[in-house]
Amino acid sequence: MAEKAFALYCQYPAVETNTVERHMRAQFALKPALVNSAGDNRGYCILYKKVVHTGRCKECGVSGG
Repeated sequence: MAEKAFALYCQYPAVETNTVERHMRAQFALKPALVNSAGDNRGYCILYKKVVHTGRCKECGVSGG
């Protein structure tokens, strides 16, 4: 059951673009086409909330900082 739920989650389409997604795409210089699923959207929201919004960008590891 968990595998089926995860597969469905991974295939669920991306939601409408929002300010967090646009901000994160700009941070990572990503094209809009690289956001393919709801999981991608959620990942951006989590990174923003736990790293960017709290001023911890240098701790992220993705930025190379």
